[in-house]
Amino acid sequence: MKSRLLAKFSVSFIFLPRRLPNNEQDEPVTLGEDDRKRLQYLQNWLRECKHIGCDGVESMSPERFDEFWNSLVWDTVIYEKDTNDKQLAKFAKYLEYMEASLDPHDEDWWARMAYVSSDVEKHFVRFSANRRFCCTLNGRLGSMPKGAEVGDKICVLYDGSLPYVIRGCGNGRYRFIGDCYVHGVMYGEAMNMDIKTEEFALI
Repeated sequence: MKSRLLAKFSVSFIFLPRRLPNNEQDEPVTLGEDDRKRLQYLQNWLRECKHIGCDGVESMSPERFDEFWNSLVWDTVIYEKDTNDKQLAKFAKYLEYMEASLDPHDEDWWARMAYVSSDVEKHFVRFSANRRFCCTLNGRLGSMPKGAEVGDKICVLYDGSLPYVIRGCGNGRYRFIGDCYVHGVMYGEAMNMDIKTEEFALI
């Protein structure tokens, strides 16, 4: 089987996002223990993804932030009418809310957060649940299958519709792990890259 091998990668666990808490009281809302744990998991996952996305620098450039968002949701759109800039603005606002979500807030604050988060999180559930966020050795961001590990390889098979993760078993043989998203190689770009072609056996 012929393919183009792209890179090894670093990975982060993902925790399945849940609906955010809501409350009808007028006074500031204090989260219950279950809600707090749920949000802590989501906060930690987002921080780890951002850390991987920054790839050693303090903050992401606008171009990198665009790559970060699209890797989390497999380059899909929230609403067809939204421009990419509007989607990025929603995601940035969502991250801002998430950073403060463990503090007490009034009902209006939670309503605003729920409005922003409902669109963003349903895309997380669809495209990032039970997957692992990654950065390849050459700096590309992506979304890997749950069983992916550091040291696996990403390849593009001739006539394949997606990149795939494979794991070396020795003697030129590889085990198939699953499909993946790698930003910048989803639409045939890999065929024009200066990367080597190899033949290998899948077992």
